[in-house]
Amino acid sequence: MLFPFFIALFITYLLNPLVTYIENKGIPRVISIFIIYFALILIIAAISVYIIPLFTTEINNLIEIIPQYTKAAQEILLDFKEKYKNTGLPKGVQEVIDQNINALEGILLNILETILNSIIKLFTGFFSFILAPVLAFYLLKDLETIKQKAVKIIPAAYRKSIIRLLVEVDKTLGKYIRGQLIVSSLVALMTTLGLLFLKIDYAIIIGAVAGISNIIPYFGPIIGAIPAIAIASLKSPASVLWVIIILIVVQQIESGIISPKVMGDSIGLHPVIVILTLIFGGKVFGFWGIILIMPVVAVIKAVITFMINNITGVDKE
Repeated sequence: MLFPFFIALFITYLLNPLVTYIENKGIPRVISIFIIYFALILIIAAISVYIIPLFTTEINNLIEIIPQYTKAAQEILLDFKEKYKNTGLPKGVQEVIDQNINALEGILLNILETILNSIIKLFTGFFSFILAPVLAFYLLKDLETIKQKAVKIIPAAYRKSIIRLLVEVDKTLGKYIRGQLIVSSLVALMTTLGLLFLKIDYAIIIGAVAGISNIIPYFGPIIGAIPAIAIASLKSPASVLWVIIILIVVQQIESGIISPKVMGDSIGLHPVIVILTLIFGGKVFGFWGIILIMPVVAVIKAVITFMINNITGVDKE
């Protein structure tokens, strides 16, 4: 129950500005919500008709072909072992090479297993998303009432300051999350279209990987390139070359044109701090730590900035 609820909160947070914008045009809030939901249903229907069948086909092909290439990779590793054993290397050196080859083989198999398990979980957990839009509808409909009741809970002496703080947090967090979603979606779209144009296999999967990984600052393009290149290598060396070219071109467009326009300096942190933060998030909280640590830092920065301004009198009325 908690997972759909958190998804509902996320949907509410993303859609509320649109609902408020339409409502300000004189359209009742409930009707505004229905308009947005109807538009989303049309988009989802279009994706379901055109994209999902292609994505499913690529997934099925990938699942079928991975065992073949895993077997071929194992044969190459065994052949390599036999060759270097006959080179007269010291026994200690051979043992070190054996250990590293076995470790590499284990890592590759774990990556493949993780990918397949993630795909299975994605489809088996799909129905938990059905409840989220229903919850989001009621949250959007009664959001102002919820806000008013929440404000009354805050002690009167601190009410004004806390409301101003929440507004600042909302502006910072909203800019970051919505900006990242827009940029990542465009990266996924450009990557997919570029690869489809070049008739590279698994274009939709590679595009999705590139888009999702782009959420991670600095490291995202590198993280996304690794599985994309691995998937392309299942086809041919030429496919790998074209995938690398497409990824480089898309990242240049993203970093030079799209992100400055959409994101700006949304967090305002030095790159070294961002990198150290990502390392900390990954080390302590794993994959989700890498994904979620920057929004958390954005909120913390907004809170600290507000407190400093409030103490120094910069932000006082």
